[in-house]
Amino acid sequence: AVAGLQLVIAEGFGTREQFILAVTLGLGLGVTMVPAAVTGVTNVTLGTPQTPGSLRIILESGLAVGAITATVLNLLLAHESKEGGH
Repeated sequence: AVAGLQLVIAEGFGTREQFILAVTLGLGLGVTMVPAAVTGVTNVTLGTPQTPGSLRIILESGLAVGAITATVLNLLLAHESKEGGH
């Protein structure tokens, strides 16, 4: 974790990257600390009393939720132009 934070500081992440990192860490740690919260959400979303085993395994894993979140945000959020207006 320390090496990762040192990398973030050394690379000088922009606001986009900081936002992605903050949301990813928040959701990943949140799922790890309170896995029952995700189970409740999936039950409401899917409308079934039992969430399928494979989906539950993915959504209760902080690593999986973090990776999916980072990938989706990276694809959805516009990249900052470093060329000065191009």
